[in-house]
Amino acid sequence: MENQAWLAVFNSQGEAGLSILDQSAFNDLFRTAETLFKEGKLKGFGEIHVKNKTRFSAAFGRSIPLDSPVINRMYEIASRYEGFVQIHTMGGVFGGYDEISAMADRYPKALTILSHCLSGTPPLLLGRLFDKHPNVVCEISSGGLMHLPPPVGGRIFNQDGLRPEWAELIERHPTRFFVGTDPCCGLEGRYGELIEEIRRDFLPYLTPATLRRVAYENAVERFNLPSP
Repeated sequence: MENQAWLAVFNSQGEAGLSILDQSAFNDLFRTAETLFKEGKLKGFGEIHVKNKTRFSAAFGRSIPLDSPVINRMYEIASRYEGFVQIHTMGGVFGGYDEISAMADRYPKALTILSHCLSGTPPLLLGRLFDKHPNVVCEISSGGLMHLPPPVGGRIFNQDGLRPEWAELIERHPTRFFVGTDPCCGLEGRYGELIEEIRRDFLPYLTPATLRRVAYENAVERFNLPSP
């Protein structure tokens, strides 16, 4: 879910408030984050909605620069503790590729996680990001049919399996992908179905070594989690 301080500022001040660093909500957020990072109880920041305006997002849509004072502070702290910043942007629809590349260059010790593998972005552009930046990864939630029906849904996989262009990208960059579910937006009670969709329509179409990587090994390594 999106950071509560981020949402509180957006709800009270609109998108302009999300670029104002010196305010109580963000001061409290970053003070708490520093403490939790030091205690090993926090891995990163997110999910941060940056450019998510569509005809479906009137209530919470916004379009602000990724390279803004507040998000730079997130990256500064994440970089210090080798944590992550997870961002939601519409990618190829509203731009964002160059901004992501700039932040990845500026903070090489911070991991950038792209929610939903940058909704609206073709695999070719993601491949260019992965080729250039070892600290950029993505998670595949909302890539199937559960969130949106055809023709919008099934961007990464559908009932016929994994789309060939995505299979090629994942096999070429097996360490850059994570399984994700995103049980939101009316799907809170259908978590089991989301998992079944991934197990049935996505994972079996990967080679065995890549399947293990995407299903759990990447998360274990990147976030220093216990091995299953």
